[in-house]
Amino acid sequence: MNQEKKFPNLSTMRDKITECVKCAFCKADCVIAKEILWESASPRGKMLVLRGLLEGFGTLTEKTIKSLYQCTFCGECEKDCLAGISLGEIFLASRKDLFNIKRENIPFESGTLQTVDVLCQRIQENYNPLGNLPEERTIWEIGQDIELPKTAAIVYFVGCMPAYYRKNARATAQILKAINANFTTLGSDERCCGSLSFFLGDEETTKELAQYNVTKIQETGAKKVVTSCPGCFSMLKGEYPRLLGKELDFEVLHITELLTEFLDNDKLHFQSEMQLSIMYHDPCELIHFAIYDQPRRILKAIPGINLVENPENAITQCCGGGGGLMSIDAKLSTRIAKHRLETALDLGAEALVTCCPACFATFSSSAKEYNLPIKIIDLMDLVLQSL
Repeated sequence: MNQEKKFPNLSTMRDKITECVKCAFCKADCVIAKEILWESASPRGKMLVLRGLLEGFGTLTEKTIKSLYQCTFCGECEKDCLAGISLGEIFLASRKDLFNIKRENIPFESGTLQTVDVLCQRIQENYNPLGNLPEERTIWEIGQDIELPKTAAIVYFVGCMPAYYRKNARATAQILKAINANFTTLGSDERCCGSLSFFLGDEETTKELAQYNVTKIQETGAKKVVTSCPGCFSMLKGEYPRLLGKELDFEVLHITELLTEFLDNDKLHFQSEMQLSIMYHDPCELIHFAIYDQPRRILKAIPGINLVENPENAITQCCGGGGGLMSIDAKLSTRIAKHRLETALDLGAEALVTCCPACFATFSSSAKEYNLPIKIIDLMDLVLQSL
């Protein structure tokens, strides 16, 4: 009973945890297990650790806590699991308990949980995990010559990284303007989608963000919401309905889906030729929603693009930045990203292209860290240049 009080969310997963047959198939495609050779870092190792905590024969240490946050939630372990266990759901439950556990009840100083607390506090206070001020969220709009109506058919939900790093938000807005999309944004009313707080275990804050953002979107009268960030897309489309316990009254699309619709309707035409050999990287959160063909169709429609593909078994390999890992363990993230960049170079690519701001940041950090001679390009930048 004591353990159930200590780990209430994990306790609801007890039956699923005991279903694990310890076969280790989950390790086969795990980017963490390939990089960290300790068993406790692998999905099977995490399951053994969690069972130990529930049964009372395991102890909570800093190494244990860090290993539970060393996961990108790419979902490859679930594809390989012979028992069909929702491993990500179990790991997320453990993070919820770690987030809610009273810090004074941990008989040591946890650097991992301190990082989690700082990130979640930023989201609670400034509505973004980057530490930027809320009023800086719309700086990207300056000089864009885009007058946005208060109501529109489409809301472009910008997201924290596109808004504060600006380039992706500007490119996406200019593309929407160029194709004459009837769109607006939430402007300074937009708040973090809650992706990072969700993966770090702060469910209460995530629910508050979800309710707030949905209300603001509804006030615009829009029936479509478009995101240029796969993390925002995954939250709005997948997690918001579950967190709020209701279906949303608007459709959620990633920008690549919308642009593909315009391609199909002959409303998207590329003008400039781009002589470039590229490898496209699939963001995990788009693969989870089967958004695979759309970015490739856009790339193939751009004159001069030579698309060199991944080996078949590496197409869904994570960049290393998902699940909050880039914030928790940046060195591990950049090491994982390095392998993807090396694959691109081996294929003869001059550039790696992705449509995820988080993937873009992870790859950019890795290329700089390891001095790799490859360009990292956001798909929206490529589209805008060709338009």
